[in-house]
Amino acid sequence: MANCWRCGGQISAYASRCSWCGRSTTVSAFLQVTAFAVLIVAALVVGGIVPLGAFTRFLPTQWIQDSPLPPRSAEATDGAGGGGGQGGGARGGYGAVGSQTAEQQRREAARSASEERERAERAERAAASRPGCDSPERIDAMAARHAEWDRNDIALIVCRQLREGFSEEQLVASRGRPLRRMTPDTTSGMEVWVYRDMRVVLDAARVVSIRQQ
Repeated sequence: MANCWRCGGQISAYASRCSWCGRSTTVSAFLQVTAFAVLIVAALVVGGIVPLGAFTRFLPTQWIQDSPLPPRSAEATDGAGGGGGQGGGARGGYGAVGSQTAEQQRREAARSASEERERAERAERAAASRPGCDSPERIDAMAARHAEWDRNDIALIVCRQLREGFSEEQLVASRGRPLRRMTPDTTSGMEVWVYRDMRVVLDAARVVSIRQQ
């Protein structure tokens, strides 16, 4: 015996029509079989017994749309499988998120050069502040690069000291590039180079005044 899907009355399991309400029982049987089949298929797919592609290949091609995301790069695939974690897949992925543009590479190179220059300046300042900064070895090394400079001037430069009359090149060799440069009067040709601890006034590219701050 079975129950009618419409009125709930008991009818024969083989009856094609309910004797109580007259409704067809064929639809009920079809729905029950379909629901049971869907449950079985879902259990097989979720359990990993049958791959999903075994069913999707029977669908019409227009039902399956391409993903809107760009394909994963080979670098991202290798990183995700070899190194793992956050470090392996951060370089690539959809759309190669980790790739740098030419502008970003230029900025990175400029920042690296600036950091390297700052480290060299700090090392030079540290060496100039130690006793014996005007050692013959350091004087000879700078004299080899600037043979036209007087050795007494070189002794001041290697110890980061200045005197009036230094050229702009000697000023840069001694103190490096200034934090900023100011021009009080455009007609006079004078400039003020501002450092952290002093201000140096130049006239016609020569040091004319040194003012400690």
